[in-house]
Amino acid sequence: MYKSTKNHCNTETIMGLNDIQLTPALVHQLYCNSLVDINIINQKDTIPVPHLGKNEKQVLILVNEPGFAYLPDAGLLKLTEILNACLLSLADVAIVNTSSLQEKNYQVLNNYFKPAVVLCMGVAATDIELPIKIPNYQVQQYDHKIYLLSCALHELAQNQEEKKKLWPCLKTIFKL
Repeated sequence: MYKSTKNHCNTETIMGLNDIQLTPALVHQLYCNSLVDINIINQKDTIPVPHLGKNEKQVLILVNEPGFAYLPDAGLLKLTEILNACLLSLADVAIVNTSSLQEKNYQVLNNYFKPAVVLCMGVAATDIELPIKIPNYQVQQYDHKIYLLSCALHELAQNQEEKKKLWPCLKTIFKL
């Protein structure tokens, strides 16, 4: 607000510090170099995430196999069969066992691996703190990535119906 003071004949208007109004252009000129670099704050030190594969085609496969570094032999064999059917190899993917991770957050995993496709096999969306609900066998795009959730590999090996649900989704994702 403006403060008016009368000084005999002339009126003087004084603007208080709380009443200064700056144009957007002036604000931009004054603060073009921000005091705090938001990009540095948002980039946590990337902690290496243990994984199997080279991630050459940016396909992240999340499994939950407590007691194993990555997968039991039978699970790895089943996954290799699935990858071969999709014209992929272990070099094309990164396999992460979420049971061995301290930080089970989809953003941490996405920042580290930069995946185009995330396959969660026996891992629920809530397990990786994904903010959306995705039913099994529904191809879902979120945050510029394709997500697919399915049952665990050992269940796929034992249940033909589960495999029949998975295959059309994989054909869609990998354009087979």
